[in-house]
Amino acid sequence: MVIVIKVGGSLIYSNNDAEKKSYSAKITKLVDSLFKNKIKCVLVLGCGKVAHDICNDYSLVDVNAPFERRWKGFIELDKLTCQNSLNLVENLSKDSLIFVPIHPLSFALKNKKSKISTSISWMNVSLIERMLNLGVVPFIHGGSILDENTLLSGLSSDSLAAHLAVKLKAKSLFLLTDVNGVFDTPQKQNLIKEFSITKTKAILGGGMDEKIRRVKYSVIKGIPVHILNGNNPSNILQIIKKNKQFGTRLVP
Repeated sequence: MVIVIKVGGSLIYSNNDAEKKSYSAKITKLVDSLFKNKIKCVLVLGCGKVAHDICNDYSLVDVNAPFERRWKGFIELDKLTCQNSLNLVENLSKDSLIFVPIHPLSFALKNKKSKISTSISWMNVSLIERMLNLGVVPFIHGGSILDENTLLSGLSSDSLAAHLAVKLKAKSLFLLTDVNGVFDTPQKQNLIKEFSITKTKAILGGGMDEKIRRVKYSVIKGIPVHILNGNNPSNILQIIKKNKQFGTRLVP
């Protein structure tokens, strides 16, 4: 069994080293528990607000912007996401687990004109599958990627995680955030336990609308998608093994 876990940037980016190490310990403990239950996992690291600001400041996805400006943004984004990935890997315990960073440029291409919600036009997961079979934990981040139409672009971690889940035929996709799931209003009044991407009508706000749009591809392809509070990542095992309800499950 394989699952994909996307860890939101809001959970892992902190100026406090103790907080970063504490959360890394939670993720390590979760992955260790998954392995003991014969569950393989792929971790996808969120890009964070700074990465989004770089994309906007340098007009990275705007084909009409000067190429030199976009190229500089492409490099700045790549430096940031690669360094963030390495920093987190350094904090992960390696006693019995091997976390290996993989760059999305090495196995995926994007196409802005794609009709798929992830905008990914090509993905080869053979290396990731081999790593999983070796007992390694693939650790992937969003960020700089090549686009078949615009050449330079950026890829959201949500889109990356959704496409990976489909290609790997994952048992489930888990999106760990800093909130308890999807709420019916931006004021977070009532938690929606089951959200239909085709039937549920709600004004979500806070970026949740875009998050759901990006992972819609997984839902359509039959992959169970769960959005839950990442401060208690151990709940993932409760969902898989005991069919407990935490957060919001997305359905067609």
